[in-house]
Amino acid sequence: MKSDKKILVGKISNPHGIKGWVKVISFTDPIENILSYKQWIISDKETEKTYYLEDSRVQGNKIVIKLENVNDRNDAALLKNLQIQVNRSDLPDLDQNSYYWEDLVDFNVIDIKGNHVGKVDSLFRTGSNDVLVIIDETKERLLVPFIMEEVIKYVDLAKELISIDWPEL
Repeated sequence: MKSDKKILVGKISNPHGIKGWVKVISFTDPIENILSYKQWIISDKETEKTYYLEDSRVQGNKIVIKLENVNDRNDAALLKNLQIQVNRSDLPDLDQNSYYWEDLVDFNVIDIKGNHVGKVDSLFRTGSNDVLVIIDETKERLLVPFIMEEVIKYVDLAKELISIDWPEL
C-alpha cells in the first residue's frame, strides 16, 4: 500500500496537569492501540511536527500521554485540537480479508456483473457491521454493508478495486 501516506489515528484534546501531559481522543480500535505507535506526527492544516511518545496511561475510557519535549502546561496547550497521525508503514500487517479503511478510500467499486458503481468515499462503523460509502457518477451516496463474502465479494488491493453484490443498486 501507500507506505509514505499518513494515517489519522487520533486528536489531542486538552492539557492534563502541569507537567506537559495531554488528553488524547483515539480513533483506533481498541482505543489503547494508539499507544503502540511511538512516533507521532502532530499537525494542523498548515504544519506538522514529529513527536515521540514518552509515557502514557489509560484511565477508564480516556488516554493521557506525555510526549518528549512537551514539559509544561503551556507546551501542552499549544497542541490542543491538533491531529495525531502515523506513517502508513508503521501500521502492523493485517490478516487476509482485513483492511485499513484508509487504504480503501478512492478504490473503484464494481458490481458482480463488472459494471462500475462508483468510488469509495469513506467507511463508518455501525453496531452490527462497517458500512462502505460509495459516490457514484451522479454524486449520489450509496451505503453498502461491508460484509466480506456476503456483500463484498472481493477486494483487490493491487488493482484498487472492490466487487460487491448488493441488490439495492
